[in-house]
Amino acid sequence: MWQTDQRDDYLRGNPNRFGRLDYEAGLVGVLAFSFASLCRLGFRLFIQRFLLSAVIGVLLTLLQILPWAVMALVAKPLTTQMTAIGMGQDLSWSGPVVVGALVYVCVAPIELFLTAAYVNNIATYISTGKRDLGTLAESGGPATRYILASVLKAVVSGVVYMVLALPVLAIWLVDMTVGGDLTIAVWVVLTASVLVGLWFNAGLIQAPIAAALDDLNPVDAFRCSWTQSSGKRIGLILWWATTRILFGTGLCCTCGIFSVGSIALPLYMAGLTASWIRATRDLAATDEMAFYRGR
Repeated sequence: MWQTDQRDDYLRGNPNRFGRLDYEAGLVGVLAFSFASLCRLGFRLFIQRFLLSAVIGVLLTLLQILPWAVMALVAKPLTTQMTAIGMGQDLSWSGPVVVGALVYVCVAPIELFLTAAYVNNIATYISTGKRDLGTLAESGGPATRYILASVLKAVVSGVVYMVLALPVLAIWLVDMTVGGDLTIAVWVVLTASVLVGLWFNAGLIQAPIAAALDDLNPVDAFRCSWTQSSGKRIGLILWWATTRILFGTGLCCTCGIFSVGSIALPLYMAGLTASWIRATRDLAATDEMAFYRGR
């Protein structure tokens, strides 16, 4: 464990003790600075732990698409739906949606546990260089903290997005009741709300990792993530968007779960984990780690 002054510096994000996100490319602007670092560290770590990352990626992809698959199985075939719509019949999606939601509630903790175990394993590899799969089975504590922080993050983000949606809803209601062409205003406010929501979410995006790796409660993890994301939010948003696009296009354009899409989720976590350790540990200590020296 850290000394008290180290922990206080960590929670405050003291730049004099804990360094930058990048470490060798130089400051070429906030955008390229953080995004290039996430790409480099993420791909390097993913390749070095390729077999584990691939297996975790396939499992996570299966868990992600399972609720949608169940919904599709419960719902009527598409041809039947189109025929019913053509005949003027009402279709109720409440049943499939409820079943899909129940499946999601069941698989979400498994997905979060696998993610936390993967983060714990690759963090051990970064720090020690050991390819020890035993850390996967020893992830109970980190996984619990990761799940709690993830759930709280989802709740907080949901509340923030609901609040940001209120101006859009208000303008839309005015447009519907009073009249007038407020379409442009709706789109402007909607775009601004989405951008503010992404900026806020980027501030908390690393909170589960902080909770899992650094034995923090969710509140302290949020504080750390918010502090450490300062100046790097654009890069974090781009990294999130890039891996999600890779996930979606990979599933659509290649052969299902055994596709390029399945690498997106572990790649995303690898980048966040490697950059988090580099950004929150003493630079002299991380300079001695073989991973950050490119070995």
